[in-house]
Amino acid sequence: MPGVCAIIISIFNIVTNPDAQGMNLDFAKRWIARASANRLIVLLFLFTAGFIDVAIFFLAQEDHKERVAQVESLLQRTVDSLGVEFDNELNIIERTLSGIGEVVAARGGLPPEADLALHRLTVRRHALTPSVRSILIVRPDGSQAAHSLQQPPPATNLADRNYFWAQAETFDTGLFIEPYLASSLDGSEISAFSMRINSDGGQFLGVAAASIAGSQLDDNLALQNLPKGYRIQVTLADGTGLACFPVQANCRRENWLMAPLFRDHVPNVGRALLQDATLFDEPIGFAAYRVSGRYPLVVSASAEKTAVMAVWHRNLVAYFFTALISNAALLYMSLYAARQFAARREALRALEEANESLERRVSERTAELQHYQGHLEDMVHARTLELAQARDDAEAASRAKSALLANMTHELRTPLHQISGLVLILQRRIEDEKQKSSLEKIGGAARRLQTLLENILELARVESGRVVIESKPFAPAMLLTDAVNRWQAEAARKGLHIEVATSPDLPASVCGDFVRIAEVIDCLTSNAIKFTSQGTITLRETVLEHKSRNCLMRFEVADTGIGIAAEYQQAVFGQFTQVDDSMTRKFGGAGVGLALSRRLVELMSGEIGFDSEPAMGSVFWFTLWLPMYCCSGEADDSVAG
Repeated sequence: MPGVCAIIISIFNIVTNPDAQGMNLDFAKRWIARASANRLIVLLFLFTAGFIDVAIFFLAQEDHKERVAQVESLLQRTVDSLGVEFDNELNIIERTLSGIGEVVAARGGLPPEADLALHRLTVRRHALTPSVRSILIVRPDGSQAAHSLQQPPPATNLADRNYFWAQAETFDTGLFIEPYLASSLDGSEISAFSMRINSDGGQFLGVAAASIAGSQLDDNLALQNLPKGYRIQVTLADGTGLACFPVQANCRRENWLMAPLFRDHVPNVGRALLQDATLFDEPIGFAAYRVSGRYPLVVSASAEKTAVMAVWHRNLVAYFFTALISNAALLYMSLYAARQFAARREALRALEEANESLERRVSERTAELQHYQGHLEDMVHARTLELAQARDDAEAASRAKSALLANMTHELRTPLHQISGLVLILQRRIEDEKQKSSLEKIGGAARRLQTLLENILELARVESGRVVIESKPFAPAMLLTDAVNRWQAEAARKGLHIEVATSPDLPASVCGDFVRIAEVIDCLTSNAIKFTSQGTITLRETVLEHKSRNCLMRFEVADTGIGIAAEYQQAVFGQFTQVDDSMTRKFGGAGVGLALSRRLVELMSGEIGFDSEPAMGSVFWFTLWLPMYCCSGEADDSVAG
């Protein structure tokens, strides 16, 4: 109530005092947040807990219905299948006994002595009904005329048996069932079935009877494989027991006629399901029965509620504990949420204070930053001018370096050409072998120096961006042949053999920069000769892939030289570097050729690499995508050269 009054006062102040609108509005929001949080938590807890409990209740109820439906379905299927099975079995026995009666009536009666033909008749009929234990024919005086299991038949008089005198005292020719008696052969418990044999004029000629072992009837019920807690009872219409499962000592001796299940239901309905059936004075729970429409037979099946619903009871306990745990978890989460809301309110209060302090500091800092803003812009402008000047100076220095390097290279090439020319002239004029050897060494040094200068000049041109990649048709087969011709003499001087290996599927002509490709091959070949003391230099070109009118070509230069150790392989393509300082002293060179080769291959959009093992040699390779060139004739060899 005080909070409500405070809200009303705040609203009044907002309306009447515009200056207090912001303060009162904030106060109202904070109070609503504090008052509503706990109520919201309680409502959410009650709603969620109620929803979970109701859901679990309905789930348990549906589980109970499903379980009851399963039990009822199983009971109904059991009595239906057993009812049909017993009807069929009794029908077979009835037709068998009726057939025997027709044969006896056709013969005019039973002979006073044992008759082999009658014995054979009972044996044949017994073979047609394997479920029957025995078949016998009884004369009107109770003596046995034939027996399917014994010839001559036993001398036992059966006049005192119910199945005999019941047929002797009536003109009904239907099937009579005696559920329990002892066998005259071995005294075992059997059930007997009999039919009256009449002549055409209605004279009593005897009784045809069949027996079935009581244990066999019980075994037929056991074949239903019902779970524990289920019970099957087969009785006659007068309540006398015929078979039962599980087997009980008195199931055939106890009369079920006065049991409520039979007294109240069986006479009225031929087939029914019961959920609260009572047998004598004890409730049996679920029950189903079926009354045969042709024979005085009732098949009933029952299930104890405590046994068949045990699973549901266990599930019910699980449902209860699930609801209990869910409610406990919800309660814990609600208490936790309430604590979190309280902590959040404290944090918000602290945050508001910190926010006010921060706003003051921001205002002060903003004024300070505005003061330095003008000075900072001047500093940035000045620094930008300095960086631009430094960039221009660096570009000018790079251009000057490239120009100086190119000029120096040109200046050095002129005297080198003169030295090479004079060496050639002197070699023609001088006859002394020692002097010729010295001149050869001078000429070789001049050529190596000239090659180094050419590579440096080319590298400078590449770095300055003055190299233009051309695309002209040439014969790829001529590339390696020309390279071998250029380096044959140099290889022969070191005692090396140089050879060419080409793929048979090389295109006749492709388009590309023949000069730059040949320059890369020369660099790789020069290195191979330099670092190989004996063995073979192999130049190889293959086609790796065709795509549309383009082909991916691979060029290789393989040697049997010193190889490259794994720790030095990363620096192979660096500028002015070699894998080891001792290499420079032993083999010479400035580390320009491979760097130039890498830059040229990259300019042609290719890839370059190598495979090497120490003391085994190296294979340097590069790949290029080159368009195939089609024309009326072969590519001009002069273009390739």
